[in-house]
Amino acid sequence: MTEQFCKLQDITCVSATPFQSHYEARTTLPLAEILNDRFFNHVRDNLRVGDEIAICRYDRIAGSQQDTRLLEFCTARVSEKSADGVKLFVVQAPIDVAAAEAEAELAKPGGPGLLGPRYIEGNGEVRWNPGRKCYEIMLNGTAIVTDIPRDAKEKAQQMARGDIPLPAPLPEAA
Repeated sequence: MTEQFCKLQDITCVSATPFQSHYEARTTLPLAEILNDRFFNHVRDNLRVGDEIAICRYDRIAGSQQDTRLLEFCTARVSEKSADGVKLFVVQAPIDVAAAEAEAELAKPGGPGLLGPRYIEGNGEVRWNPGRKCYEIMLNGTAIVTDIPRDAKEKAQQMARGDIPLPAPLPEAA
């Protein structure tokens, strides 16, 4: 794999101060791959220890933001700077936008944490997970119900269509 670096046109200072400035950066690379000491090496002369960088990953970068989708985002601070690179401390771990949207859809009335049964509005998908040897109900690419036994496929399909409610979430350990 070719090493990737932040280009100067993909980072901008939105709040310049004598210390702890705020930068915004954009990329099309998965954030897990770029949160390393070398990604911001090409722009290290612009950065200082303590600076904050908000990083957004898009499906594409174009002059017009039309038909562009935000895939994930995170926030990091420059914790060390040297000739070898810019060390980052991740303040806010990467958030997957599709997964967050799926959670928000489930948080609608009747969703988890609220009284009443939870239903999918007919746009769920049932997939077999060969590694876990069970069915999963997917919503926007995210597994929302897992560990459905092989003999319960029809019930899983009914839940995915919204014909019957999803199982109640297990209470979290205190």
